[in-house]
Amino acid sequence: MKVYEIGYLFSQIGGRYPGISIPEEDVAEYLRLIEQLVGHQEYHKLTENQIRRDGGEYHVTLLTPQEYGRSSYEDVEKYIGKEISLNYLGLGKVKKGRDEVYFVVIESPQGDLIRENLGFTERDFHITLGFTSRDIFGVRKDVSTLING
Repeated sequence: MKVYEIGYLFSQIGGRYPGISIPEEDVAEYLRLIEQLVGHQEYHKLTENQIRRDGGEYHVTLLTPQEYGRSSYEDVEKYIGKEISLNYLGLGKVKKGRDEVYFVVIESPQGDLIRENLGFTERDFHITLGFTSRDIFGVRKDVSTLING
């Protein structure tokens, strides 16, 4: 279990939304595991796509930009700067057509409760580490996607 601070993340188009910034050292072991699984060349392709999209940073999304736009900003603001516990469950992978995404599967009962308090359903918390041509949305990124899990 690791403890972080809830803050604002910024989308590619400049919109902000609540989430948790993750230091690279907290995901380093999972990055090494991806490289072992897919090889050096494919690893660099996967991680370069994530770096291009996220600017070399890692994060957990608490509310998507769309959800944040539908929420009460005052209610969300109560959580900014507060601590949140994240439990790293392991490396996950999903595939859709030719697209593949690797991520750390995260469990956070506290995050689930915050989402519920803000009027949203549970979410498959995860940290995206790399993907082929694009991230895959609208699929589960939970314990059922764990590699060797």
